[in-house]
Amino acid sequence: YIAIISGHCVPTDDRWLSAFHSCFEDRSIAGAYGRQEPLPDTSPNDKRDLWTTFGIEPKIQKVDYFFHNANSMIVKDIWEKLPFDEEIQGVEDRDWAKKVLGLGYKIAYQPLANVYHFHGIHHDGNPERSQRVARVIESIGMRGA
Repeated sequence: YIAIISGHCVPTDDRWLSAFHSCFEDRSIAGAYGRQEPLPDTSPNDKRDLWTTFGIEPKIQKVDYFFHNANSMIVKDIWEKLPFDEEIQGVEDRDWAKKVLGLGYKIAYQPLANVYHFHGIHHDGNPERSQRVARVIESIGMRGA
């Protein structure tokens, strides 16, 4: 397995790695991502986005290609065959998830693999980032499943 945690994330407790590992008892799971929580001084917009995006219930995704590599784990054999596309500038994690789901794998969301995220997933509404991400989503055909 390959555990991925961004430099701007810190596990909330010592269960982080074992919580991820438990997802892979189902051999059809290609990757798992975990919950992200704001810090006390995070902006209200970013708090809202983190709380509404990363819920408290685990789930298995067969069609929904949402995946967030800031806090995730991927099966090493699958990663070696299908790594992230380094030509994409943003949402390469979702492009990867769409591809692995297309191959018949599943994605797990495990909220017990929990981190503090030092900024929100939408960077407090940064318009330049929003435009770039929207262009990438349109270019790789991710507007619908």
